[in-house]
Amino acid sequence: MLTELATVGIELRPGVGVDQLTATHARVGIEKGAFEMLFAVMGDEQLDPKMFEVLEPLSDDVWHFDTEAIEDHGAYVRFVENCRRLQPEQIKAINRATGLHFKADLNI
Repeated sequence: MLTELATVGIELRPGVGVDQLTATHARVGIEKGAFEMLFAVMGDEQLDPKMFEVLEPLSDDVWHFDTEAIEDHGAYVRFVENCRRLQPEQIKAINRATGLHFKADLNI
């Protein structure tokens, strides 16, 4: 499945291996869930269990989020940061210190 996704430009981040992809979800479960499950695993924010810090997702090409998880201070900043990660040319700037101030050039 990863080979198929690579043909359309969706890949794991450099240095990320299949072992990290299957660290939290069994390979058989990912394969059974097909591309939907693979996208979710590739695009989920990772959590460092020792430091309780949010880490980068396994891919810069997809993003998976739970709309019910937008509840904490800074959640919207992370939301826009992820949008910017996927489309850096369309979302110009984020000022994390003062909140959400950005210019979007969206041609929808």
